[in-house]
Amino acid sequence: MHGLTLPLLAFAALLTAGLVAERLAQALRLPDLVLLVLAGIVLGPITHLVVLSPGGTLAQAVLTGGALFMLYEGGRELDVGLLQRIWLGALLLSTGGVLLTAVAVALAGRFALAMPWKEAWLLGAVLSATDPATVIPLFRQVRVPRRLAQLVVCESALNDAIGAVLTFTLLGAGTLLSVTTLGRFAWSTGAGLGLGVVIGGLAAWLLPGDHGLGLLDTREHGAVLSLAVVLAAFGVAAAAGGSGFMAVFAAGFVNRNRHLLHLSVPSDHQRHHDAYFDQTGVIVRLLIFTVLGTSINLGLVARLWAPALVAVAALIVVARPLAVFGALPLDRIARWSWREMLFTCWVRETGVLPAALAGLLTAAGAPGAATITATVLVAILVTILLQASTTAWWARHLGLTRPEPGA
Repeated sequence: MHGLTLPLLAFAALLTAGLVAERLAQALRLPDLVLLVLAGIVLGPITHLVVLSPGGTLAQAVLTGGALFMLYEGGRELDVGLLQRIWLGALLLSTGGVLLTAVAVALAGRFALAMPWKEAWLLGAVLSATDPATVIPLFRQVRVPRRLAQLVVCESALNDAIGAVLTFTLLGAGTLLSVTTLGRFAWSTGAGLGLGVVIGGLAAWLLPGDHGLGLLDTREHGAVLSLAVVLAAFGVAAAAGGSGFMAVFAAGFVNRNRHLLHLSVPSDHQRHHDAYFDQTGVIVRLLIFTVLGTSINLGLVARLWAPALVAVAALIVVARPLAVFGALPLDRIARWSWREMLFTCWVRETGVLPAALAGLLTAAGAPGAATITATVLVAILVTILLQASTTAWWARHLGLTRPEPGA
């Protein structure tokens, strides 16, 4: 038998390689996402130990399931209490900012990578999302004012959902920027949000709380119920013509903010639930990036790295400042300073969701998927190695660090 083509062996190899890469990243103090992709490249294109078809069952299950989990977890990161002061800035960045980013990257893809317009728009949509899985751990190390950290985290959680909806709306669109396309985007977003809130609320009602039925114990059944909610929200919304990705995100938001429905869960129950998500998140990250690595076309990356670098430079130098300085000055509630806006311009990593979306486009046979995947890989490498590694220095340079925990 040529290569580990059996799904269980491939799954085991991916997990093992991911764990080794994770441990090596800790020892070398390098970004783990980069080493995870490299581990996948070693298993796939280099040694052919793991042979995964991009449209195969295992690859699709990992990428779709991983994207859904990250969106659900992104929704759970949004605490209404934290949003009260920074909600307008986060909303502007994750809507208008996402569209500005998509346009700027699409133009770079069109002229630097010579992509047809539809493929260029897909590239812009995929790279419009940031990465809460990267920025959340980052702010545990880089101490900036709480409202600034909350802005970036909330934006990254919100724009993941918007970026996913935009990507698949454009994929199914016959004509870009038509009334039909805009209507499909509006319906997909609205139906997904509404159904996600309803399904998330019904699930929360089954758990213990002030007015909950208490039919399920969060310590024993919370993780299983969350999995059921993710699958139900995605399936019901998709069947209704809405965005399953947006529905999953909304259900995660309801899960985090059950107290608004007077359904808050006891603290010891919540700790068990959070521990489950922490562990599952590690597995998801390992699998998404190793699977992405196995599907990389090294020859294409070698051919496209220079124009892809131009597109990524447009993302960092043009699209991000346009999004930040086009959105945050409109937030008259928070009144962001120019130093805070400059800091926000630099904190914009590409990670889990763009990787998963690129993989899903490949699995769907989307036009230009190979070029999009190669460009996403370059974006991951550049933004993680360049931006994430210098964020602490940039915060100190702008005078935004806070030395004491209570600041």
